[in-house]
Amino acid sequence: MICKNYFNQTVLTILFLSLSTLCSAEEIAVNIIQVHDGDTITAIVDQKPIKIRLMHIDAPEKAQARGLDATYALKKLCINQIATANIDSQDRYGRSLAVITIAGKNINQEMVRQGWAWWYSKYSTDTTYKALQAAAKKNKLGLWADTETIPPWEFRRDGK
Repeated sequence: MICKNYFNQTVLTILFLSLSTLCSAEEIAVNIIQVHDGDTITAIVDQKPIKIRLMHIDAPEKAQARGLDATYALKKLCINQIATANIDSQDRYGRSLAVITIAGKNINQEMVRQGWAWWYSKYSTDTTYKALQAAAKKNKLGLWADTETIPPWEFRRDGK
């Protein structure tokens, strides 16, 4: 009986550790070399470029009102910076999905805080972003200075 319990506990421990490893995000140091738009960057990792999509947020498309402003805001925050990328997974386009941190500042949250991105509630359950968006909207920051803003997912859906 003791051997059977020990075996079961060992199996459960190994299973738990394996699942924890599979579910945990990978944290790596990156050098940000390019900003494509308000939520996508290219960074160098081990002398190779990787495209990273910022998790939890969706910024205006470049062709959309305030799209170039959002791109510029992200450039100001992170271009040519050494950062930490907490990579969670990949999207359907092969981009790494990550939270970017520079000098202790969460860049994904900062884009929402400054009003240059929406909380992407369809793909995020982190309500910190919801509160940041509400504050930016209340204070008419960034894209919220406009009276009529169109979320990027609607802009893309409508083919504008």
